[in-house]
Parts: sequence; C-alpha cells; structure tokens
Amino acid sequence: MKKENNKFKIMVFGAESSGYKVPLKPIEEAKYTLFFYPLNTEGDFSDFDVVIFFDKTFEKVEKEIVCANKAEMLKRVKEVFQLIKKGGLICTLVYSIRDAYSISGYLQSNTYESDDTSLIKVILNDIGLNSNYRKRSSDPLKHFGVRI
Repeated sequence: MKKENNKFKIMVFGAESSGYKVPLKPIEEAKYTLFFYPLNTEGDFSDFDVVIFFDKTFEKVEKEIVCANKAEMLKRVKEVFQLIKKGGLICTLVYSIRDAYSISGYLQSNTYESDDTSLIKVILNDIGLNSNYRKRSSDPLKHFGVRI
C-alpha cells in the first residue's frame, strides 16, 4: 500500500451521522493522519489508504427501513472497490447487520427485507456474502456463518 510521507491517510466517514462528536481538524500521529468527513462530502474514498465507516451508514429506520441516499451509497460502493483495487483497506465498525425488520403498529406488524439499505450490506452482497450467509447471534462478537 502506498503511503504519503510514510504516513497512512485514513478517512473516518460519517461518524457524526452515528451520533459521534468529531474533531474539526485532522488528527496527526507519527504513522497516520485521521481525516473526518461527513456523509455528504466530496472526498473520494480512493484518495485514502484506509476508510473507516459504521455498519448503518446510509440506513434509516422510520416506519420502514430505507436507504437515506441510494445514489450516494452506490457512488461510495464504487469508491470502496477502487480503493481496494489500488491496495487500500476498509474497516467497518459493526454492531449488528439486520437483513429484515419487524415494524409494529397498533393493529398489525409487518416484516421488511432490507438487504441493500446500508453501505456494508451492499458491499457484502457484492462479494457474495448475502443474507443467506449472515446469521444473527446473541454473542457480542458478531460473525458470519455458512447456512447449509
């Protein structure tokens, strides 16, 4: 992986949308610089060595599960694969990946499939780890399992 000035350029993407307070200036250390970018930024993932994002990036839960901005998410998926092709890395901070949600109302409950509503779900689907291979676990260490 190519590093600029022998330092990794790391983008932390969309942390504020997950409720985290982010610094206004990059954090510089000896081996890396952390740059914080909001969801709607012109910054391109492939301009960095590493991109960090959260499991629910672009996913919104209201009366149903939706992708907040499908065009922007698909642009970011393309950038992820460009980053990986040039030798870069991605890191997603995952608490849980939910592929179906139950929304309960006063009189009824509905289940919605949602395998393309977040950035990580679309990337996992693209590499062949679709919802058939993801399983829910009560263990705090989430994992993938092959269902046969």
